[in-house]
Order: sequence, then C-alpha cells, then structure tokens
Amino acid sequence: MYLVSAVPVVSVVALYLPPRYEIYRKRQERTWLDALYTWRDKTRSKLTWIEEFRREEGNLATHIVTPVLTCTVYEKPTEYMQTYIRCAASNPTEAIEGARSAVRSRLGGKVLLDFYWKMEDSGKEKSHCRYKVANVSYTYRLDNWAVAECRSEGTSKKGAQQKAARRLLESRAYCMFVRNSSGKL
Repeated sequence: MYLVSAVPVVSVVALYLPPRYEIYRKRQERTWLDALYTWRDKTRSKLTWIEEFRREEGNLATHIVTPVLTCTVYEKPTEYMQTYIRCAASNPTEAIEGARSAVRSRLGGKVLLDFYWKMEDSGKEKSHCRYKVANVSYTYRLDNWAVAECRSEGTSKKGAQQKAARRLLESRAYCMFVRNSSGKL
C-alpha cells in the first residue's frame, strides 16, 4: 500500500478548477480629445462645440466642428507688440495706467484679469518720461470664444473633433495652465 500525502492532492485539485475570466476591454491609447478634456477638467474651463453637417457629391457626409472655449489665457506679447503697449510718464501710476489702458484696448471686449510689468526709472528729475513700463504680460478671460483657426472637418464627428483638439493643443495659444502668484492653478 502506497501512502500519498494530502498536499499534492490539493495542488492537483487546484489545477482542475475552471479558469478565472476577465471581461475583455479594448486598450486604447490616449487621444488628443482625451488630453483636451483633461486640460478642461484641471483648469475648470468650459468647452463646447459648434457642429455643422454637410453632404458632398456621392452622398459623402462631412462633419465640421469648431471648439468654443471659456478659459483664462496668459499672453506675453512679442517685442514688436510691446512697442505699442509700453508707456512712459512722469510718475509710476500714470505709466502703469497708460500701459494697462493700451492692453485693454488691444483685448477689445475680453476681461483683463492680471497685469504684469517691469518699471524702468531713467532717473531724470521732472522729466515727462521718467518712468517707463516695459516687459508687459497679462492674463485675460475668454468667454464663449469660437476658435475659428482650429475648425476641422472629418467623415465622422469624433474624427473632426480629434483634428480640432490636436490643432487647439498644438497651437499653444489657448490651452494652458495659468498659475496665480501663490503658485496655485
């Protein structure tokens, strides 16, 4: 009579249990649209789409989408534009208000949130242009701004949105993380 230990029997029984099944989920890479929605959620911005539909010859459907943003944008104008924004005055307050006024007129109806500058002092007493505001940058708010330069077409609505999201993110003009002076988003 042979003696068989209980341990191997348990392991043999375990081999005959049915396998555990998992639900198949297609693994997808992150898309431009996913990245755009992540940016929207992190910055508490609002994103909607203007959707158009058109039929071409041969009954081919074309979807046209334009992103519409409500967000905060930081802008540091180019050196060429800085020449129009810079302002000189006899006291610092007038110089700052003059530059701020130039930025507001440049923004049109957009709301100016923060205004950053560097003050230069020529040191000339009683000069009408002693203080000069230079190196200007600012943040402003876009409200329901249709980003026409990111308008895209596609055979499906999702495909057109993917193209528009890619253009919007690669332009680096609108989708950014703006930090305030305390370092918070």
